[in-house]
Amino acid sequence: MVHFTSFSILALALLAASVPVQADGYHRCHPASGSGTAPTVAATAVFQPGQYSLGSGLDGAGVDAQGALFVAHNGLADPSHTITKLTNIDQPSIFFTAPSQLTGAFGDVRFQTIKTGTGNQTQQLYITDLKTPRVFALPAASTSVQPDPNQFRVFCQDAQMMAPYGISVSRQGNVYIVGQKVVSTTKVGDGDLWLCNSQGHPTRLDTLTRPNGVDATYQGDTLYVAESTLTNGAVSGAKVWRYQLDPATGHVVVDAATKAPVKTVLVDFEMLDKTGSTPSYALVTDVNNNVFVSRNALNKVVKLSPQGQVLATITVPTSTISSMALGGSDGKTLYIVGTCAGSTTNGCVYSWTNDAAGSAWQMQQ
Repeated sequence: MVHFTSFSILALALLAASVPVQADGYHRCHPASGSGTAPTVAATAVFQPGQYSLGSGLDGAGVDAQGALFVAHNGLADPSHTITKLTNIDQPSIFFTAPSQLTGAFGDVRFQTIKTGTGNQTQQLYITDLKTPRVFALPAASTSVQPDPNQFRVFCQDAQMMAPYGISVSRQGNVYIVGQKVVSTTKVGDGDLWLCNSQGHPTRLDTLTRPNGVDATYQGDTLYVAESTLTNGAVSGAKVWRYQLDPATGHVVVDAATKAPVKTVLVDFEMLDKTGSTPSYALVTDVNNNVFVSRNALNKVVKLSPQGQVLATITVPTSTISSMALGGSDGKTLYIVGTCAGSTTNGCVYSWTNDAAGSAWQMQQ
């Protein structure tokens, strides 16, 4: 997610044991030397300003079980309280507007399919609130009709939460959020990672500096988090963390001795290609555990293997990518959303076809 002010368990154990431990105590996975030969491809514009406008505040993006794209914080109506559905991708319509008394601001969004004992299923939309750190839940019998606003409720909150810019829902129904303070110089503790279990009980899993994108893998055993650091407004240290999860509880696995979260660096962008000063605001995964990360000022998205090798580079006209989602009818369409190139008032959506479905889409099937 972007600031409004700028923009199986054994396998993991073997992988962690195979890479050197750095001076800071963390394992790092270095990309294969052949990563420079990965293809560079251009995304296709699928929504541009015309009869409709998504507004410059286009932010969180998620897909339902049918693969339709939903975006938050847009300019169709009240930009802080509206979720828009992009029907046939090029025709936006208001899906939900929050009650007028709400003082929050919608951030990121994710859907979950909930199956009942009778064989029926419903969808639930989770929405982060940036002004009052919390997560809302909105049940929807069908995403083809507007949901009942009376069902809109607070799902999870804690007084120590920071503004939640990213959200992910695991296959097991656990909700993960990353938050941060909006400050010009960050330190560890200015960002956080939380788990809200299926009952909405919050647990802080880790403290960070400036986390943004977050996504759980389809298997529910790994969580990826994009993070960077700010010093007087200058970005550095852009990287992607990989956390080991216990699928049974949803909690991050901790080291028996130190009680610290078990995490490794999937990619350190400064070590990869000297772009550690470029932030990553959006992150999604596919069912093959590949990770898509936005490289905002570089006008591109990189697709990384589970070992941190660059598999593809997807270019876009805009340098302000706020969110991404893998959807479409087969879950393989990567939607890239953000402010349109050369505009400060309009939002655009670009797409690229992947060879595997997205984790968030597949979990809903």
